[in-house]
Amino acid sequence: MKSAVPAPSSLRRSPSRKRGAASPPAGTTNPDFSLLSPLSALSSIPSLSPLEAAPEKTTDGPLYRQDGDLTLQEDIALRRLLRLSFPFRLAFLRRRYRHGVPPEHRWLIHDATGTLIAHAAAYDRRIATETGSLLTIGGIAEVCVHPEARGRGFLKQLLAAIHAAYAERGIAFCMLFGAAKLYRSSGYMPISNRVLTRGFPLGFNPFHGTPMIRPLRLDAAWPSGTIDLCGPVF
Repeated sequence: MKSAVPAPSSLRRSPSRKRGAASPPAGTTNPDFSLLSPLSALSSIPSLSPLEAAPEKTTDGPLYRQDGDLTLQEDIALRRLLRLSFPFRLAFLRRRYRHGVPPEHRWLIHDATGTLIAHAAAYDRRIATETGSLLTIGGIAEVCVHPEARGRGFLKQLLAAIHAAYAERGIAFCMLFGAAKLYRSSGYMPISNRVLTRGFPLGFNPFHGTPMIRPLRLDAAWPSGTIDLCGPVF
């Protein structure tokens, strides 16, 4: 869902093993798929049935799941959708989250055949403000819709379900990093705060996108000045 950018050097293919080179010892495996090329590593994720023509509407809308409750088949389907949507994110070759800690919450949308076509995750995050106070927010991540199912309102369905869940808990804001034109219609607005991650400046990264917030209460007041995510970008 981000604009195309040149592939980083980490995505360049590793040199092929020369003919005659010794093979790895029998029984030896290398679980770090980031050492492989993206295409060969993707083949290590078990295949599922190809997406049929997605219907205009799903039968039940977004399905909420705690991350720890996902089944093996759900994990496989999710990682394939994440790899399709974020081809430069090599972490999704090995797991269903980018950083060392998975999100607490996930929302999934399936078509009438049961195929996963849309997904969004959310972290319960306490960020630090310039005054030293802590603010609990919902950090939205990994928002993706299958290419053949885009333009049918699934993104808005996912966000609406997330907003309702956090508002019910009394959380005042959701925050995400992405393209403003995609999220403005769901109530998101860019922020001008200086953003830190564990005390370090966020810096420029074309994959991060614009930091944006979505108020969930009419009386919510977003802090001014520097904020620290107290963890990695979600």
